[in-house]
Amino acid sequence: MISILLIGFSIGLFLHAFNVRLSDRKRAYKSSAAAFFVGVSGVFFLPGGYVIQKIIGRLLMPMGMLWAAIFLAAIWCVVHKNRRMALMSALIWISITLAGSPFIGGWLIMSLEAPFAKIDVYSEAPFDAILVLGGGVSGGGNYAQLSESGDRPIVAARMYKRGLARLLVTSGSSIPGINAQIDVAATTSIIWHDLGIPDSDIVRVPAPVNTSEEIEAFAQMATSKGWTRIGVITSAFHMRRAMKLAETNHLSVTPLPSDFKGTRHYEGVLSWIPDANGFMKTQKACWEYLGAAVGR
Repeated sequence: MISILLIGFSIGLFLHAFNVRLSDRKRAYKSSAAAFFVGVSGVFFLPGGYVIQKIIGRLLMPMGMLWAAIFLAAIWCVVHKNRRMALMSALIWISITLAGSPFIGGWLIMSLEAPFAKIDVYSEAPFDAILVLGGGVSGGGNYAQLSESGDRPIVAARMYKRGLARLLVTSGSSIPGINAQIDVAATTSIIWHDLGIPDSDIVRVPAPVNTSEEIEAFAQMATSKGWTRIGVITSAFHMRRAMKLAETNHLSVTPLPSDFKGTRHYEGVLSWIPDANGFMKTQKACWEYLGAAVGR
């Protein structure tokens, strides 16, 4: 009942805005704005209208509002026959749509994960050592915690607990001046220790600051230690680059993917309204392709 009243009132306001004389445009704009916000409020009271609510909620976010504003600007330019500005606005709108679409971002990530999607890490034979590439943790000491790629150290701990790894190797540190200073290797080992993994079975390699240096250091260590069966754990979308670097360093490793993020789930209109998640996935995919191109 509340939703019907609010939506009905918003329609009335909108019609009123159209009936206002052109000389009183300010009043028309105010009525239209009021109609929009009252109508949105009404939709949120609709029973079962979850999809509509999500669409409106997405459009009310900063990126959604900017996306909608650019679209309206393009329409305005078309109506006023400003072809150059209309074309520019349309190109910007399409670029933002593609870059921020959750569907496109998920598809790009899945394209990187596809070669490793069917690997069951828990059905592998035991390894002499498993390297966990840096990332997945933040903080330190009593504040050590998992971060966005926290599946990496957890998969390693699970494999150790199942007797699939004799040693766990953790590597990496943050890059000074870019990230908050953190010894990734030490932070990961703290979490593993708290999960019951003895320090004697944890090897720290804190010096590397990127994937290339991590793989190079691990290759040297594997040769000096005489490890014959070794694996590498990293996010599935990052695995292709890690394996290419391993090949460059003449290192034979088994890929152990974790932290899958790709998806082909289509949600209609929601799949095309840009949001932070869509931009994040698109950026991650582009970063991986760029890293592979430059060999880093």
